[in-house]
Amino acid sequence: MFDAIKLLALVIMGDRGVTRDERGATAVEYGLMLALIAGVIAVAVATLGTHVLAAFTQMSSTWP
Repeated sequence: MFDAIKLLALVIMGDRGVTRDERGATAVEYGLMLALIAGVIAVAVATLGTHVLAAFTQMSSTWP
């Protein structure tokens, strides 16, 4: 009977003595954020690069 009560208390309260190591999960989250930021930068450079090239070409053709 007492073992069932202990088990129920452990399930409800959780094991307070056990600590969770979340360093690996945090590293993965930072890695995913870094990959997303790098992807956004790559798309922005690819998109804006053609526009900037066209602007410089137009400026250089109009100058004497």
